[in-house]
Amino acid sequence: MEPARFGQYSFGDTDVNSFEQDLVDLLSSPHYQKLATYKPPFDPFELIGCNEIRYSRILSWLLNDPVNRDFRHKFLLHIANNLKCSPGDLKEKLHEGMDEVIDVKLEFGDDQAGRIDVFVRFEKLKLVIAIEVKVWAEEGYKQISRYQDFLVRKFSHRDWKKMVIFLTRYGESPKTAETDDKTPALCMSWREIASFIGECQERGLEHDFRVQFRQHICRSMLMEKEEQKIVIDLLKEGNNKKTIDKIIGNYPSLGDACNKSKFKEIVDEVLFEEHFEYHNQLELSTYTSGGIVRELKIQIPEWRKKNLPFTLMLYNYENSAVRVLLSWRDFEENKTDLGKFRIYSDGIIGDFPKLSN
Repeated sequence: MEPARFGQYSFGDTDVNSFEQDLVDLLSSPHYQKLATYKPPFDPFELIGCNEIRYSRILSWLLNDPVNRDFRHKFLLHIANNLKCSPGDLKEKLHEGMDEVIDVKLEFGDDQAGRIDVFVRFEKLKLVIAIEVKVWAEEGYKQISRYQDFLVRKFSHRDWKKMVIFLTRYGESPKTAETDDKTPALCMSWREIASFIGECQERGLEHDFRVQFRQHICRSMLMEKEEQKIVIDLLKEGNNKKTIDKIIGNYPSLGDACNKSKFKEIVDEVLFEEHFEYHNQLELSTYTSGGIVRELKIQIPEWRKKNLPFTLMLYNYENSAVRVLLSWRDFEENKTDLGKFRIYSDGIIGDFPKLSN
């Protein structure tokens, strides 16, 4: 029995009408429409390239600047609620720490302790906090216990509350902390930091910055991307997962295009009918990885005759596409003549839409 066909796809004994309806359902899904038009939020932190030093600076601003009063309150309330030892009157006195000018230092410590990422001192609350900021890095040698010891040495003569906060992506427990009720090591996650920001009521340009940082935490640190949820919702709906599996499983591979000379048809379609005269003169080379053809490199003699240093490439990667490539060396040698290439290419150059990066 001849396999049923839908465009380029072959689906064995699958009923074409049934598949067409499944395809219509897939394309009509609100999740599909949302995914097709989805634009990730602007993330200035990706542009500047964030590291733990910059994260420490942002955290110090969130704690120290009075425009972040709500954030400071939620941060301190979280500490008071999670102290394993008796929080004393910390919770009752939180309001006293809301408006005071606090002492915040970055890279603070001594030769014995090393450098604490963020050190915070609340004078009215009689509270000192050493915050170790982690995202991807591991703990250093006895790192948290060194910070605990530092706080004890520096503030042993005062009746102050002392603690170390180990801030990580998911709130992991520190491996180098000492069990010490007087100087406890508390876990905190970046997810909780994002939650504190999300609950802030302050508005203005500062809040726009906080929102962007919260989005950065969720997308870049925690890998919680909205488009992933959209895809999951799409796959859970109706027969969409089976339909997509069917499309992917039967999509013609570049290996098929190579072995069956299908690449010639693709070139003909890209370059239009007037270029059929060199259909059989195409020069093909392939790049294979893991036994799968990933790339077809197609040299077109007609382009060479017209002194066009371009190569047609077919890719089988994420965001696969038909692309016209110009090597950097050729670009450097011929960049002053690119205008001539367009004028004298008989339509080869100039008929392609401009692609964004």
